[in-house]
Amino acid sequence: MFHRIYPDSSEFLYLRQLQINNSVKTLQTKRQLCLAAQLFDQEKIPMICLKGPVILSKAYESTNVGRIMRDLDLLVSPNHIEYSAKLLQSLGYVTTEDLTDLYYRQNNHHYVFTHQESNHIVELHWRLFPNIIDEPDFSLLWLSCDSIEIAEQKVNCLNNELLFTYLIVHGSKHGWFRLKWLFDIHQFLQQPLNWNRVAEIADQWKIQHMMGQAMILIETLFEQDTPEPLKRYRGSEKARKMAQIALVMMDEKMNPEEADRQFSHYLFWKRYFFLIRPCSQRVSYILHHFVPTQQDRDILNIPNQLQFLYIPLRPVTVLMRRHAAKKGNRS
Repeated sequence: MFHRIYPDSSEFLYLRQLQINNSVKTLQTKRQLCLAAQLFDQEKIPMICLKGPVILSKAYESTNVGRIMRDLDLLVSPNHIEYSAKLLQSLGYVTTEDLTDLYYRQNNHHYVFTHQESNHIVELHWRLFPNIIDEPDFSLLWLSCDSIEIAEQKVNCLNNELLFTYLIVHGSKHGWFRLKWLFDIHQFLQQPLNWNRVAEIADQWKIQHMMGQAMILIETLFEQDTPEPLKRYRGSEKARKMAQIALVMMDEKMNPEEADRQFSHYLFWKRYFFLIRPCSQRVSYILHHFVPTQQDRDILNIPNQLQFLYIPLRPVTVLMRRHAAKKGNRS
């Protein structure tokens, strides 16, 4: 259950009920996506759906599969982020994020919105990733985007090759700690993608180590052959080290969102996040740890005129977060 892969089975009542519940959630998520896509189209705001129903449509032969969709990931241009937030709010979504915090926007990649009634979650992205690769501009992604159709509503998405590469980086960023993400890659590898084009994108994005990691994991866990153009990425020492770390994360169910609860896991993740970044990003990653985050503000409220105190107090707020996480884990 941790890995969010449910088997298709009518033999066991419990699993059958999980399957029914998941199907209902999938239909509800698709409905929310259609409502958002329709509104963004009406307002002429370019929007790309990144995962969820798009993966189900492109990589799975049947929509009746045990793949859980926790949220929707919508990508818009940074120039449209404020208006896009207002559109989501008009649909009943709210966020606790400070939409006026420019520093947050420079160092992060999405806002989290929750529907007031249904509790559905939408992550509104203005870029694909949080400063781990030099990713393409939104305008370039938009020019090459694809689309799927859900209940007669057109939904824009990345084309197959870009989507596959995006999922590689997304899974690597999370250390593949849920098998669900790797199973998506397994499914895509059975589709007729242009693998030479995938390799070109991997080289352009400079994610050879991430591609190599994913292919090593696919061969190890699924005994699946790697497409010929992608085989060269497996030989990287960095890719092999990353694959070994990912296997530990999967086995020990290391969720980075819960890493504060156990110091050894916290250090393990920090080491991994440092490893996956190119040298050009590592200095900024280290400096980022000395800058206050929204989590720091949530755990310790300091008046606006004393905001500078968050920097020297960062070690204190980290310890306070870890204590709060441990306390929550025991309760």
